[in-house]
Amino acid sequence: MNLKIKKTDIFYIFLYINVFCKGIGLDNSSKIYLLLICFGIAAIFLKIANDKFTKREIIITTSIMLVGLGTFVCTKRPTFLLTCITLAGMKNINIDRTFKGMFIIRLTTFIVIISLSLLGIIDNEMISMYRNGGVDIRYSLGYGHPNTAQINLFIILALYIYIRFEKLNILDYAAIIGTNYFIYSYTLSRTGFICGLLLVGLTIYSKIRKKDELLVKFPKVIFLVMFSFSIVTAILYGHLEIMNKLDIIFNGRIGYSNYYWNVYGISLFGKNLIEDTNALFDNGYLFFMIQYGISCLGVIMYLFFKLFNNVKLTNNVKQAIIIIPFLIYILTESFAPNIFMNIIILLSAPLIFNKEEKECLKNEI
Repeated sequence: MNLKIKKTDIFYIFLYINVFCKGIGLDNSSKIYLLLICFGIAAIFLKIANDKFTKREIIITTSIMLVGLGTFVCTKRPTFLLTCITLAGMKNINIDRTFKGMFIIRLTTFIVIISLSLLGIIDNEMISMYRNGGVDIRYSLGYGHPNTAQINLFIILALYIYIRFEKLNILDYAAIIGTNYFIYSYTLSRTGFICGLLLVGLTIYSKIRKKDELLVKFPKVIFLVMFSFSIVTAILYGHLEIMNKLDIIFNGRIGYSNYYWNVYGISLFGKNLIEDTNALFDNGYLFFMIQYGISCLGVIMYLFFKLFNNVKLTNNVKQAIIIIPFLIYILTESFAPNIFMNIIILLSAPLIFNKEEKECLKNEI
């Protein structure tokens, strides 16, 4: 029996270890997770060492890896470093195969975690939250927070729509909407619920308007609007009355953003933010800059705009449908620098190694 392992198989071992750990809710504080990560990093570097890169690819991947290393040294957090290592290891990796594997792992772990929590085998933490003049009772469904449960479902739905895009029918839409509402009825995570519905809405729109090229123009616009909104509201909070009203709508997130902007500021490679009990950091766009620094933001913007330009150039409606809700979701959550959660970074990775997409760089940002 031939058990020869291909270079690409090494990458999938690394990727799926991380996806599995995120699927069951493990984070950097888990010793099991760190042990698996050490094994995975060794595997991915073995692949990188055996890959053949062009000079251009060497410059790009080395630069990205150095940024990741710089953020790790300054922040003592491995998240963005792991993202950069993953990007460097994605030469000759097929996105469709990657997403199919991720979907199977995430769906399986999600079903297990949710089932165990509803059966009372693991904790289903209840959280009281003051909102809209009353108190909402939310459940974590086995995860660390209700929002985490909804985020995991959202990723599963996005992967499902991407994989089955050409074959989606009314039963798929009904199942997606029903599942999305069922989980929301426990988590009360509004952004995740709305973004889940947006996935379906954009998909149906694309099926009705088959030759419409509007969707592929949206990702760049959405990013610029969300990014600008994050910075402007963080700076102007406390100076304009409208910012206080917006802060209520966003459950205090604008006030928290203002706090981090003023207290911690911006640096090149980020800062080792302490566990601050004064605020919650739930804006992914500012999280790029403040937690991991301008260098991290630079890498992300390079990848994102390369992806946005390619989506428009190739009229890739399927990718646009996935990207748009993620860009909106990032406004209210801090999972943005994590490639195993923020799958639009994975979508951008092949463009690093694809010579045919050099035209994308010529488009203005």
